[in-house]
Amino acid sequence: MSQLRPVHYGKTAEKTADIQRSFTSRARFEDVVASVKSAIANSDFWLLHEINPQALLQKGGYAISPTRQLFFFHPDYMARLLSASPAALLEAPLKFAIMDLGDEVVLRWFDPTTAFARYDDADLARLGEELAAKCEAIAVDALSRITAHDSPRLTINQDAPTLATTELEIAATPAAVWAVLADIEAWTGWMPEILSAGLDGPLAIGSTIHWEPFGQKVASRIVAIEPERKLIWNGTDGAVHVWELFPTINGTLLRNSESIETWKAAEATHDGSAMLLRLLNEWSSRLAKQAVRRSAQ
Repeated sequence: MSQLRPVHYGKTAEKTADIQRSFTSRARFEDVVASVKSAIANSDFWLLHEINPQALLQKGGYAISPTRQLFFFHPDYMARLLSASPAALLEAPLKFAIMDLGDEVVLRWFDPTTAFARYDDADLARLGEELAAKCEAIAVDALSRITAHDSPRLTINQDAPTLATTELEIAATPAAVWAVLADIEAWTGWMPEILSAGLDGPLAIGSTIHWEPFGQKVASRIVAIEPERKLIWNGTDGAVHVWELFPTINGTLLRNSESIETWKAAEATHDGSAMLLRLLNEWSSRLAKQAVRRSAQ
């Protein structure tokens, strides 16, 4: 058998983020594939077909890393699509691409919102938005399942490409600061950038925070908690977020730290750590105002 010719992957263009969505994971490739297929099965979609590009290219004499393409859809959505415009049939079925890039596994899919908006049809635009939300939910569900079995990371990664730490003195007790931080469902009231936030269980190790900062659905598993002292969660894209509260003479020193191994928003700005620092400063500042306000009541 002749030697396979390796395919060297090119660099992903920045504009890709305008038409695609993606998540990354440090889990094994096989586990990511299995988790995505399970999440599709638990959704309103049917898994129609699975393609193994690695095996197909091998037959043609090429070598690539483990890769899968998963095609999925549902008759109800197909009927709505055809009723709006038969020309949009080319947009179905939906597809997830899963690639092993060596140091991480990436899950990609076309954004249905962008794809369906091209037809200038109100019904298709609404369908695209609905399908985009469902694709995002499937991806979050799949990766949160994997994260739940990962070893917890209790400290931020000092070698991560995106990294920031901020400290703030707050004129309120640790109990008052903790009350604001731990009331996750109320985050949206004082952080309008967070569109939704909730827990799938009690505020305890193993529970997952499902929240939506800046319109991006995120699943963050709580890995450590010490009431009035510390809250740590691990999220998608290799994120580790650490909140620490220290009592002081004047109230509380709040330390807010996070590291992210693969952050698409940061890649678009070329200055991820500076962007993250601004976000953490804003988050801590608003939390402090809320804690002081509650203390004064």
